[in-house]
Amino acid sequence: MVMTVETRYFRDDEKLGTSNTTTGDAKYIIPTGGQGYIGIKVYVNDVCISGDNCVALKTIPADAAEVDGTWDCPVQASAGIVKVEVYACLWNGTVPQLIETFVTTDSVKLDAATWTVHYWCDKYYEYPYFYIDFYYGDVYDPSRITNFTWSAVGIASKRLLVGVGV
Repeated sequence: MVMTVETRYFRDDEKLGTSNTTTGDAKYIIPTGGQGYIGIKVYVNDVCISGDNCVALKTIPADAAEVDGTWDCPVQASAGIVKVEVYACLWNGTVPQLIETFVTTDSVKLDAATWTVHYWCDKYYEYPYFYIDFYYGDVYDPSRITNFTWSAVGIASKRLLVGVGV
């Protein structure tokens, strides 16, 4: 099988694609004084492969910036549609709140690889709440996953020898 290594962008059409799109963003409110974290959960055919907690977890910066988290994607036995959910939470271990969901349009078989998740985000205070913004879908704030590694699922070829030893 041929392994493919790509960058997958969080697009404004909620696709996890190989090219970027125009501007999109999502906002999540947290209570005053909360420390914001951002992370992902990963699914193949709606089965969570990243565990119960968010992975690639990073602290959200006070000013708009890119923060990078990593996650060791395990090899998958079969192909499927990949869904990545982006979450925000108050601190490590709290119940995460879904910000946005992104899916691949193609069925792929994920290979073992360390993904780097590049989040463009910030947090700010606007009375009486803190806000978290997650930016995606444009060239200025290209939230994305690098080292997204997969293999195409092929059909094994069979050869038929005709007329040999007959």
